[in-house]
Amino acid sequence: MVGEVVSLIGSNGAGKTTTLKTISGVLHPKQGSVTLEGQRIDHVPPHEIVALGICQSPEGRRIFPRLTTLENLEMGAAISAKTRQKKKESVEYVYTLFPVLKERRS
Repeated sequence: MVGEVVSLIGSNGAGKTTTLKTISGVLHPKQGSVTLEGQRIDHVPPHEIVALGICQSPEGRRIFPRLTTLENLEMGAAISAKTRQKKKESVEYVYTLFPVLKERRS
């Protein structure tokens, strides 16, 4: 649902990473299915799942340690053709949400 925030919490070994990899299409479920807006996506390739609007933010503070903050944000904006077209807008929007990133962009 648009505007909804969902979190996945649990202890080590509870299956959080496996769940996220399955939603992202990196793994396929052994049983059950993954659906998005009523359509099954559990056998859709990961790059097509990204195009549908599902992506992950890997944990860790230094995702691409040799890139600047701005370059890291641009990598995130380059995920799909739709976001690549609006890369500058997307980065500016992130700066409005997290002003400290703009201060540290270099």
